Amino acid sequence: MSTGSSARDLAYGGLLGAAAFVFPLLFHALGAGAHFLPMYWPLLCLPFFVRWFTSLALALGMPLLSSVLSGMPPLWPPVAPAMAGELGVAVLSMHLLTARLPRWPPWAVLAVGLAVGRGVAFVLWELFGRWWQLPNHLAGAAVLVAGLPGVVLMLLVLPPVLGLARRLGFTRVREAHVPEP
Repeated sequence: MSTGSSARDLAYGGLLGAAAFVFPLLFHALGAGAHFLPMYWPLLCLPFFVRWFTSLALALGMPLLSSVLSGMPPLWPPVAPAMAGELGVAVLSMHLLTARLPRWPPWAVLAVGLAVGRGVAFVLWELFGRWWQLPNHLAGAAVLVAGLPGVVLMLLVLPPVLGLARRLGFTRVREAHVPEP
């Protein structure tokens, strides 16, 4: 498995990485920031367009880079590191799924990636909550509930967009999600 970057990975990674920086700025300017998980949208599209190493590098790096450049998400409380962990695990799980089950539809791959990533977020915030001596499950539950509108919208909006991108030949594996007749 190659970890080198191709021109395709650089182009799509740059475009989706830039979107991961700009979307939160736009969403927060409209007062719709954290609940819609704007950074997640382009980063969770990465596994359909680029190789695993590029996806992982951007998923881990963009929350931290955005934090340094714009102050969002904050480094303390550790929102940016938690997002990096969640997104990193989510994109890796999506890459594993597309490699092992190439005929799975994009909505299913996205749903599993979101579930795994949100599970990691729950565990991380539960650990932070215990460290801060918060009541059991308060921090983890708060993170899951706060992001629920974004998760639902991603599951409704991204699969048709990814399907169109596949039909137009833009995705990494052009026919992986099309069942044979």
